[in-house]
Amino acid sequence: MTLALGAPHHVATTVQILVGLTVLAAAPAILLMMTSYLRIAVVLAFLQQALAVGTALPNAVLSGLALFLTGIVMAPVLHAVYATAYLPMAAGKIGLQSALAAAQVPMRAWMEAQVNPKDLLLFEHLRHMTPTAPKAVPFFVLVPSFVVSELTEAFRIAVMIYIPFVVVDLAVQSILLSAGMLMLPPTLVSTPIKILLFLVSGGWPLLVGSLVRGFRP
Repeated sequence: MTLALGAPHHVATTVQILVGLTVLAAAPAILLMMTSYLRIAVVLAFLQQALAVGTALPNAVLSGLALFLTGIVMAPVLHAVYATAYLPMAAGKIGLQSALAAAQVPMRAWMEAQVNPKDLLLFEHLRHMTPTAPKAVPFFVLVPSFVVSELTEAFRIAVMIYIPFVVVDLAVQSILLSAGMLMLPPTLVSTPIKILLFLVSGGWPLLVGSLVRGFRP
């Protein structure tokens, strides 16, 4: 009889544990989507494809570079979160809920500076909300608006990266066809040319500097 009465409590506890573990597993990905990592990682992935270097440029290296650049961009925001949320909570002045609310303030301010008003308006319409100022928008509306804005900006940068390399691919393919070298893979010739073009134009410093400076403070 005791087991039968206690069963619902055990089931509820098990469900809570599963939900908690799921949230903890997804938390890093969710947090990264709220930072500059999203745009940087997408642009670097497009660069890898545009250069056609494949595994010569490992994903782990690109992810590590994206994380370091994210740290540079987000340093002021993280410092504000540390000072206004973590330190008071560690000192016992505020609780966890108050710390989360305090940490949300600098994150909101930074995301509001990056988000496109059109994307914000779109998600407000999807939620059947009356358009309001960005500061009054709920957090669950601001985050997807920010993600869409970052993806749009990343794709815009990717197009600018792709165009010169597509021109190189077309030129190499035309030359090989004119010379009758039909059996020679165009990528075998175009890839070294694209890498050389990228290096001569100061590719890495130019790309990294543009990505970091592209975020509004």
